[in-house]
Amino acid sequence: ISVDSSVDPFPKVINGGDGDGDLKTDFELLGYGIRTVTFLKMKVYALGIYIANEDKPIVEKTQGTTTTTTTTTHQDHLKLALQDSKLSVLLIDNLLNSGVKLTARIVPVRNTDFNHLRDGLIKSIKSNPKYKELVNDGFSDELLSSGLDELRSAFGKVKMTAYKNSQLYLELIENGKLRLSFKQYNVSLKKFENSFEMGVVCEPLISKLLFLSYLSGDKPLSEPTRNQSIEGFINI
Repeated sequence: ISVDSSVDPFPKVINGGDGDGDLKTDFELLGYGIRTVTFLKMKVYALGIYIANEDKPIVEKTQGTTTTTTTTTHQDHLKLALQDSKLSVLLIDNLLNSGVKLTARIVPVRNTDFNHLRDGLIKSIKSNPKYKELVNDGFSDELLSSGLDELRSAFGKVKMTAYKNSQLYLELIENGKLRLSFKQYNVSLKKFENSFEMGVVCEPLISKLLFLSYLSGDKPLSEPTRNQSIEGFINI
C-alpha cells in the first residue's frame, strides 16, 4: 500500500519474525495515513496500524454489542461510534483492555533522529485528554512518570539518525507492554541494515495512551489513519 511517495509501500501483512520489526506474531494492516504537524502542515511520518491476525475474534467480541434497527446495520452503528469523539475512546479503551495486540509502524518521510521521535511520542502521550485525567490521580501519576522514563530509556540506549524510510515499530505485546524495534535505512546504498530491538515499556498506560491517540478522540494524531482504521475494524 502506497502511503506516501517518499517512502516504501507498506505491506498488507507482516509475518512474525520475518525481519520487518521482527514482530512476535503475524499482523495485518488495519489503517494507514500521514502524521502532520498541524500548525505547519508539514508531513512528519507515514503511519500504519496493524492488528494481530489471531486477535481478530477479540475485536468481533468486544465490538459486537451495538444495537441495530431495520434500517441500520451493526457496521453502521459501529462506524458512527468509532467516529464519535467520546464513544470512540470508550470502544478503543475497551478493546485495549481486552488484550488485543496492535502494532504501529512509523516511517519518517524526512531525516530525523531518535531524540525527535522520542519527544514526538512523549508529546503525543501528554496531549491526550486521558493523560490529564490520570495525572490528577496521584497513583496513576507515578505510573505515568515511570512509564515515560521507560520510553525515554528505550530511545536513549543508542544515539542514531533515523533516516527517511527507516522503520520504527511500536508493538503491543502481553499485559499491555510496548515493544520498540527499529530498522535503519541506508539512504546512500538504498537498502535496510542494522535492525534491532530498542527496549520494552512495561507500564501499560503508555501503550494505551499512544493507541488511544492514534485511534480515538476528537483530534487523533492522524485523521486519515484513524478513518482508514475504522473501515478496517468494521470489516473484520
